Amino acid sequence: MKTAGCLLSLLLIAMPAAHSADSVRAGAKAAPDRDGSAAFVGPTSGFEDREEKLGRAIATAIKTLSDTQPYAHEMNDALVKSILNQIQFAKDRNLMSELVDHDVSTVMPMLLRTKKYIEETGNPELALVAMFDKTTCHYQLVEETISKPNKRIYRSPYKTLLYVTRRLEQFDMTEEWIHNHWTVPRYEMMAAAMGVNIAISDWQEDGMITVEVLDQTVASN
Repeated sequence: MKTAGCLLSLLLIAMPAAHSADSVRAGAKAAPDRDGSAAFVGPTSGFEDREEKLGRAIATAIKTLSDTQPYAHEMNDALVKSILNQIQFAKDRNLMSELVDHDVSTVMPMLLRTKKYIEETGNPELALVAMFDKTTCHYQLVEETISKPNKRIYRSPYKTLLYVTRRLEQFDMTEEWIHNHWTVPRYEMMAAAMGVNIAISDWQEDGMITVEVLDQTVASN
C-alpha cells in the first residue's frame, strides 16, 4: 500500500524528534564496535516487524477522518454504533440491568485480579487504571481522557452518532439517558467488584464525565 508506506516513512522519520535524549538512548539499539564495545546505532520505534500493520492503521485513520459525508466520521464510530445497538435492544425489552450485569461479568476476571492488586498495595486508584488507562475498551471509545490523582475526566462519546441516527429513527436514547442507565450503573458495578468506592458526576450538558475515587480506603465487601 503506497499511501501507508509513505505515511509510515514520515512517522518513523519524525519519531526520534519526539523523544528526549534520555529516551532515545534508552531505546537505542547497540551494535558491537571493532573493539567489542557497543556502538550507538539509533533509536527503536517499538514497531519493529510491525511496520506494515502500523502503516495500514494510519491509512485507515486518514480514510475514516477524511469521510465527511453525510457527517464527519470519527475513529470510534463503529464501536459507538455497536454499543448503541446493544443498548437500544435492551432498552426496548426492559433488559438494561441484565445488559449491565452481562457486560461487567465479561470483564470480571480482570476486575478480580485488580481487586487483589488493590488489596496488596492499598492503592484504590488502580481501579481507575483498570477501567480507563489500560483497556482498549475505553481508549478506543473515548478520544481523550484527562488523568488526575484519583480522578478521570472525559467527554461522553455518543453525541455525534446519536445526532445523526436519532434523525433517522435508528435510536431513541439521549446521552443523558445513556449516562444514567448504562454508564453510571456499569461503572458502579465494576468498582464494587474491585472493592472500591467511586463517585460519578451527574450528567452535564457539555457531556463531561468525572469518575473519582472517593477516598484512599478500599471498600469493604
